[in-house]
Amino acid sequence: MRIRKFNSQGNERFEELFWKMKDGEAVSLPESALNDPDFTEEVNFEAEIENRTFESRYDMGKYLTSILSPESIMQYHGDTGLWNWISWLWFDQLCPIKSDGSRKKIFEMHNYLLSPSWNHRPRHAVRSSWMLASRYGDKIRFMLSKSPSTRGHIIEVFLGTQFYFNCQGVVKTASRLYTHSTGKTFKRGSTSRVRPGNIERYLKYLNQLELTYDLFSIKQEVLWQMLPQEFEGFKND
Repeated sequence: MRIRKFNSQGNERFEELFWKMKDGEAVSLPESALNDPDFTEEVNFEAEIENRTFESRYDMGKYLTSILSPESIMQYHGDTGLWNWISWLWFDQLCPIKSDGSRKKIFEMHNYLLSPSWNHRPRHAVRSSWMLASRYGDKIRFMLSKSPSTRGHIIEVFLGTQFYFNCQGVVKTASRLYTHSTGKTFKRGSTSRVRPGNIERYLKYLNQLELTYDLFSIKQEVLWQMLPQEFEGFKND
């Protein structure tokens, strides 16, 4: 299928159906709407996209990286119509259907429809998966290892501070600390609130460090050496 984007009517229709699903109604999102000229319009690049099944949000982001070149997507980073169009295409994965036709756990609207507020935009499941995978490759896999319908504690923690997405040293250090030896998920205890050096403790340490260091430019090697003793367990795992 050729990638298109929703126009204002398409975005409004998506939001209308979302609230019906949120209220428990059995609502389907027909694939035919993705080519409906009343709801969609062309983008200024050519790319084909499949309605395929993904094991994880990382696989989703990696796939998008393979079909969206940096040049073609440049002007669409914040385009609500494009990201909502893709979200509609894969919505049954983002929010699976139960046997009675209603949806399983539905998160807030910003998880599926791109918010006009920059503070909420990192919560869009499709766009954030693409952004992280395109910028960090397999180093971000630990953060996106859950299924497309699952947010996961690690991504939730990072979503709370959009600034850290752009701090390469911060993200790469987290990857080195918490990525399991298999490279496909995170280490046991990473999301524990009681284990020393867990992901929340890492973010708290960064909050303190930000007072005296430029985290945007800090190198992974420097930050790794600066980590306090409580992170030694994860360093040695």
